[in-house]
Amino acid sequence: MIREARKEDAEAITDLFKVILTDMELPVMQESRWDELKPALVEAAKQERFRHNYRNAVVKEVEGHVAGFFFGYKGGSVSDSYEPIETILKEYGLPVFETYDEEESIDGEWYLDSLVTHQAYRGQGIGKELLEAAFVRAKESGLPVIGLNVDHQNPRAKALYARLGFKKTGEVVLANHDYDHMQKQL
Repeated sequence: MIREARKEDAEAITDLFKVILTDMELPVMQESRWDELKPALVEAAKQERFRHNYRNAVVKEVEGHVAGFFFGYKGGSVSDSYEPIETILKEYGLPVFETYDEEESIDGEWYLDSLVTHQAYRGQGIGKELLEAAFVRAKESGLPVIGLNVDHQNPRAKALYARLGFKKTGEVVLANHDYDHMQKQL
């Protein structure tokens, strides 16, 4: 079942979000142990003041387990209204980390920030179901376009997005990785 995330999903979402943090090769993933970093990220996911919070998440639940999720929100300068994650990292005594220098989303788009399927559920169409749910949420936002970034090192994901109607509109560097920014008209 696809549903809005709840506060009690924060830990499962954070465990899945670790996949993205690891793939981005963020220094904090080497500088901090996961058992130290995870509680801070779970706390952030429970608070609406942070961009990666449960209210910006949708989950796919299978037999009571979060099998996948996505974070999404209005992009561009609107996304700057969230408090930086550095605030909660400092509260937990953790090293502050920067993920990127450039804005990763564009004004006027609904931005699909992250999408992850749990390894045990991959290959079952869950990613596609979550993308379809993201399209619905984006339409409900009233914005005419959905945007996302796909790592140059992930050609399978780029091919999937292209099949679903996304077109490359630019490039961005996030955490020293090259990404294509892609958009789809709604």
